[in-house]
Amino acid sequence: MAQRFSCRRATAADADAIAAVFSSSFRLLTLLPMLHTAEENRQFIETVLKRDEVSVAESADRIASFLGRDGEEIGLLCWSCGASRPTRGRAGSTNGTASVRYA
Repeated sequence: MAQRFSCRRATAADADAIAAVFSSSFRLLTLLPMLHTAEENRQFIETVLKRDEVSVAESADRIASFLGRDGEEIGLLCWSCGASRPTRGRAGSTNGTASVRYA
């Protein structure tokens, strides 16, 4: 059965959930060391929420992905495909992170 998602504008109250998706997606990038703590990631997400237009996609009342953009520039795009249950960066999970800049 396909998951259903609803999209909405993120609020400051979403910072913890967005930071959790952001942190878990980076934990899966085994080619890179973890450079920041979960708290530093949360502080970064708080800054992003103040600076950029951030949208979230929810599934089963959990944030499954988020998109941060400044005008037409996408700064952050992170997702957790295991959104119907908590995902904690286990091997085989399909979380992801992308940073895209359009000219």
